[in-house]
Amino acid sequence: MLDSVDEVLVAGRLRKQRPRLPLLGYVLWQPGSVHKLLQDTLGVLDAYAQYLPLSIRQCFYLLVSRGYQKTEKFYRHLIYVFNRGRRARLIPWDAVRDDTVSVYSEDWYTNMDGFLAETQARARSYTVDKLADQRVVVEVQLEAAGMGPQVFDMVSPYSVRVYPAGGFQHLTPKHHLVERIVSRYEKQTVVLSLGDWDPSGVSMFDNLAADISAFVREEKRPITPMPIFRRVALTEEQVVQYHLETAPPTFTDPRTKGWGRRATCQLEAMPPDVLRAVLTAAIEEHLDLKKFREAVARERAERRLLVRSLPAAR
Repeated sequence: MLDSVDEVLVAGRLRKQRPRLPLLGYVLWQPGSVHKLLQDTLGVLDAYAQYLPLSIRQCFYLLVSRGYQKTEKFYRHLIYVFNRGRRARLIPWDAVRDDTVSVYSEDWYTNMDGFLAETQARARSYTVDKLADQRVVVEVQLEAAGMGPQVFDMVSPYSVRVYPAGGFQHLTPKHHLVERIVSRYEKQTVVLSLGDWDPSGVSMFDNLAADISAFVREEKRPITPMPIFRRVALTEEQVVQYHLETAPPTFTDPRTKGWGRRATCQLEAMPPDVLRAVLTAAIEEHLDLKKFREAVARERAERRLLVRSLPAAR
């Protein structure tokens, strides 16, 4: 872990030096040679404040699009800045997403007032299923699992769920998807895929579409429409249109053989605001927008009714 040693930039190179004492808690920090990188990092976090928290990898690509070199050396510098910047209270802790932390807990209340206050808060955030009256159910399959919270924030206003893509050999997620599809009876399932533009990402999407379709056909449920699969991002056209950072394909991947000389690109390279626009446009293409707006209006009316009808905390 980078926090376990004291890291310093010497002559433009990141070197690790064992500190005399462990680096503990908050620390004073003079950024020195990485001052500009710190300021540019804060600028990225400010520019995308409505999409926080961002992963460090997303910040890396956003900084590369602003002129920084796309190298592992620079990525290590950026990790150093985030680690020291948060310990020095220069970078807000909640601006950075860390998907390595899992918490297991339950809700406990000191008294009934706490429960009533929470119930009132839930009433104020009451939402209805916007897809209930639609002829389709839309869901997102996401290859970059670390972006899950951010992508869900983009699609939750449409009552769209986000699922991990699952990979080639993971049959359990595929089986769960088949079960969801056939349980929807006359409703058609629309699967929107988000993944890297590389041989593995494209092959994974093609495999998912073919495998799930084969399973659904074998279920022999004539009342259930066959699902629609659509790769929303990344596409080769998007990489060019949005000037996203690319890299050569990994030639150790056997799927690279048919890829040719085309570059590859990671999903994290797409700025969050662009991804939101692309994804929400894809969702709305499959919805009856009149019914969707009616569901939003009903949600607001029912939310007000709930808030008025519930007892307030004493």
